[in-house]
Amino acid sequence: MVHSLKRIASVFIIALMMSVLLYWNWINEAIERTHIMQKIERVNIHSILKGRTLDDENIQILSEQTGVNEKVMKALLEKGDYQRILELQEAYFAPVLIESVQTTPLTICEYIIDENGKRTKGTQLADVQTGDIIVTKNSRFLGWRNGHAGLVVDAEEELILEAVMLGTNTKLCDVKGWEVYPSFLVLRLKEEYRKYYSVQKAVDYAMENMVDIPYYLFAGILEDKGTHCAHLVWHAYQEIGIDLDSDGGFLVTPYDIQNSPYLEVVQSYGY
Repeated sequence: MVHSLKRIASVFIIALMMSVLLYWNWINEAIERTHIMQKIERVNIHSILKGRTLDDENIQILSEQTGVNEKVMKALLEKGDYQRILELQEAYFAPVLIESVQTTPLTICEYIIDENGKRTKGTQLADVQTGDIIVTKNSRFLGWRNGHAGLVVDAEEELILEAVMLGTNTKLCDVKGWEVYPSFLVLRLKEEYRKYYSVQKAVDYAMENMVDIPYYLFAGILEDKGTHCAHLVWHAYQEIGIDLDSDGGFLVTPYDIQNSPYLEVVQSYGY
């Protein structure tokens, strides 16, 4: 009997140690993904901008060196905004300091800080339009990097609608606030779908029905008493006939949205 109890205790201790080890590795992996440095070689783009030889090949290089897509790069070049392009490249390759903030007992958000510990932006949003979706992976629930999403409702006024966290209602926030995250993607409905679907109608629906409503983690699964960040974005687009849930699961997440075939990446930072 004693021998059997010792064996059970040994098995339990081993299982517990393995669980702790797996959880520790999971946490470490989550931390490593906070901000992914670019692995491509940084090149001197001054010569490209100075030479004004802005053919498709050079535009592709500028796009790869800054994290903005080629359409946005062409728009920046047409404006002659060369200094901004240089700043985007500098930020794209610069290392960052990161702080993890306990926002609730179960959740953590990550932000970029300067050498004095003050929160600061890592890069700038190169091009944001009304109806764009911004996602970040810098939100964690326990060890799960669940991410966060928001819907740009007024690009001119720089307003984004967000379901920020449990215990709060959805609210309009400053879109520039996303520049302090160590990672983000700006997503836009592809041109081929914009011919048939009105992004403005999705925004109008969100503004009329999804401002100042409770954060509800189970929105879309149980009775819709409120919304959460990804559900807010999904629901607004669902109203115009577009399902942004790429895997069709019972819960829509920021990752489901960022993988939607309806969307294109306008800008990538830290991914």
